[in-house]
Amino acid sequence: MKYLIKNANFIDWENKLVVGKDLLINNGKIEYIGKVEKTSNIKIIDGNKYLLLPGFINSHFHLGETVFRGHAPNNSLQSYLDYTSKFNKKLKSEKNHHIISAFSILEAVFAGTTTISCARGWLATEESKLRGLLGYPIMKSEKLMKYYTGFTGKFNQISKKFPKLFKSGNTQISLGLWIHSLHFLDEDALYLISKLFNQNKNIRLTIHVAETKEGVKKIRKCFKGNEIEILKKFKLLNERTNLIHVNHINDDSIKLIARSKANITICPTSNLFLNTGLPNLRKFLAAGINTSIGTDGLATNYSASLVDAAKVTYFAFRNLDLKPPQLLDMITKNPAKALGFDKCGSIKEGNLADILFFKIEDSALNPIENTLKNFIFGKTILPIHVMIDGNFVVKNGKIANQKEIINNFEELASKIENETN
Repeated sequence: MKYLIKNANFIDWENKLVVGKDLLINNGKIEYIGKVEKTSNIKIIDGNKYLLLPGFINSHFHLGETVFRGHAPNNSLQSYLDYTSKFNKKLKSEKNHHIISAFSILEAVFAGTTTISCARGWLATEESKLRGLLGYPIMKSEKLMKYYTGFTGKFNQISKKFPKLFKSGNTQISLGLWIHSLHFLDEDALYLISKLFNQNKNIRLTIHVAETKEGVKKIRKCFKGNEIEILKKFKLLNERTNLIHVNHINDDSIKLIARSKANITICPTSNLFLNTGLPNLRKFLAAGINTSIGTDGLATNYSASLVDAAKVTYFAFRNLDLKPPQLLDMITKNPAKALGFDKCGSIKEGNLADILFFKIEDSALNPIENTLKNFIFGKTILPIHVMIDGNFVVKNGKIANQKEIINNFEELASKIENETN
């Protein structure tokens, strides 16, 4: 479908408010921004009704945890992991994981997320039309052991199983490596991961790093070094690496991350819930590290909204006085770079048409001159329409199969609730 959004109000790639320009959407891209007079064979949208923002990008999202929301303890990471591990056998089927993933994605897209980074969820992401960096999970645990054993061959099998998703040049989904943490690996596995990662320059790596002080001590004892040094040793630290949490590292490690051009995704809402500590965001930014904000899982965050996560980030690091454009970058441009979706993250000619439509009459957006500040710090509002690749996946606040997704999830969630009572 070819669209012309007439007289649009939008936040441009420099995070400036633009009023009254036309956006021509064609073949999934923003083809032109300016004034368009000829409108034959084009679907016209009155852009004056909306504020347009680029689709949000969640660079760290656990899809399968949402079923534990409201039940799992959140006083510490270990208590959370101990609780959820009890239900792994009941939930480990691919069918159940798909049901939970589809529901998690539903919440995310309603909140304006158009691209995600997570482990598994291949089919649910394809069906939702979202973009995604989907990680193949490598973790020596009961839940994921079937992926861990012989993972180099199975990684290739997943690529072949979903050829439409992972074909060369696909802008919707890419396949990467997802490591929970070094604590769940050994050196033999690291050598194989390094070989796979460095043989294919299109593969990206996601790994939890220094989430807790206890985890840092365990890894140091096992590997005789800190996590950043170990990743560097195994050639797993470069611009294709996304380090998650990074709460407890020293200044030398920060410098090493900066020199390697690796990326960091912080998850302060989840960190605060689980009392794991907060990262040194000031030093990350001062070192020039590409830093994004993620939600983490919805059982340790409760909200799929990246705007909520940005708001929490502002108050968690109040002494930094982060500006609205910085916060917007951390849920759009920065994660686009980290995940390899270079044509996403901003409303710009030539970029992919991932666009959020917010009703401009909403009181939270006014006065219009301060709209970005109002949007970030005011009440959380949801987009009325969500466009991905030039197609509407949310129209008038609805998704085509949302009732089925919700019903399937509620049926599964009730089983968990009965188990916990």
